[in-house]
Amino acid sequence: MKKVLNILISLIFALFVVFAVFQTVCILKQDEYGKVRLSRYQIVSIKNKNDKYNKGDLLIIKDSVNYYVNDEVIYYESEYDYDKVGYGKISNVNQLNDVDTIYTIGDEFVSKAFVLGNVNNISSISFYGRIFDLATTKVGYMLLVVVPFLIIFVYEIISIIRESQRKN
Repeated sequence: MKKVLNILISLIFALFVVFAVFQTVCILKQDEYGKVRLSRYQIVSIKNKNDKYNKGDLLIIKDSVNYYVNDEVIYYESEYDYDKVGYGKISNVNQLNDVDTIYTIGDEFVSKAFVLGNVNNISSISFYGRIFDLATTKVGYMLLVVVPFLIIFVYEIISIIRESQRKN
């Protein structure tokens, strides 16, 4: 029974370390809009409910180079509010120049820079976006990463002291 408990504790600790490393990397890679870019992927937390995703979902979006008519995409609804992510189908593509393209999504005109990705290239993790948002704040990072590491560290020190006292 004690062996099973030790394995379970080791597994929980390993998962916590993975979580802590992931959150640390995300904090270091987060841009001013709250988006995290890791290689060819973006990580975005949904802060508003739309037709496709719920508030609190964490989206892992594989980059798309081009978007076409009838592609279902998610995009920032406003250039001033990066918390609102919309969902819609592209009805028209207007290539302005070599750099920018304007898409008609519903009744809105959206620049390519504000399109996050094609829905077919998105993985969604329900509810984890709320934890992600909390853990990327200073207080949340302290509560979810630093404090547990300190508790584990103190526990290990106490275990070492007890073990050395038993041997003497």
